[in-house]
Amino acid sequence: MATIPARSGLVPAFGERPPFHPLNDDDVRSYLHKAVDFISDYYKSVESMPVLPSVKPGYLRDELGASPPVHPAPFDVAMKELRASVVPGITHWASPNFFAFFPATNSAAAIAGDLIASAMNTVGFTRPRETAPEYLKNDASVSGDVTDLKDMQVGVGRRFRGLKLWMVMRTYGTANLQEHIRRDVAMAKMFEDLVHADNRFEIVVPRNFALVCFRIKAAGVRADDEVNRLLMANVNKTGKAYLTHTVVGGKLVLRFAVGSSLQEEKHILSAWELIRKTISDMMK
Repeated sequence: MATIPARSGLVPAFGERPPFHPLNDDDVRSYLHKAVDFISDYYKSVESMPVLPSVKPGYLRDELGASPPVHPAPFDVAMKELRASVVPGITHWASPNFFAFFPATNSAAAIAGDLIASAMNTVGFTRPRETAPEYLKNDASVSGDVTDLKDMQVGVGRRFRGLKLWMVMRTYGTANLQEHIRRDVAMAKMFEDLVHADNRFEIVVPRNFALVCFRIKAAGVRADDEVNRLLMANVNKTGKAYLTHTVVGGKLVLRFAVGSSLQEEKHILSAWELIRKTISDMMK
């Protein structure tokens, strides 16, 4: 039987290139420093960015290509493409002008915890009994005639999210977190009071925390819905604020969710002035 001649050192799989080390010490330090600088700059500038992107689905295919890169490039190239191509196509949940859906709060400690958890790269396994309890079983799933979407992923693991939570609680304490929540609720009440003061609008349901549901008063239900939908679309088109809607009692209602980590009173007032100006322009 033929034998492979022994060679000292590591034999590269292709040619004589140096072996690929994805966790090179110098790269880890350099890449993460650049990533942290990007994150810091992003939070400083996100307020001035349009909340909603003006791109079309699939635009990245034209800018970055449909296939993954075959040959490597410096990390700076990836960061340059991130700034030039990816960021302009993002809906900026971190923006203080984001009032849609629900607040995507974040903090320095949470970002640091996420970073460290990603670096540790652990998989928290769970017992099958927890992921497939008896009360979730049904005849259709057991028969095998249907595909459960939960089975289309590796559902036996989870990220180390407990570390992120612990770092937030340890760094800020419950007192600071309570203060942050109370400030958000106070800003939502301020917006609610502004809506009450304008007889063109009405509050649809009582505000309990930091979500205000309001709408324009109109003559007919259909006209009412159309006007409110148009108001929302015109506000969102400006890129200066982002609202969403829901339906309450068969009527379309605008939602104003307060609580982004960067939001201050000035952002609430600015959004309200934009809403008032938009409806005034629509009524001309």
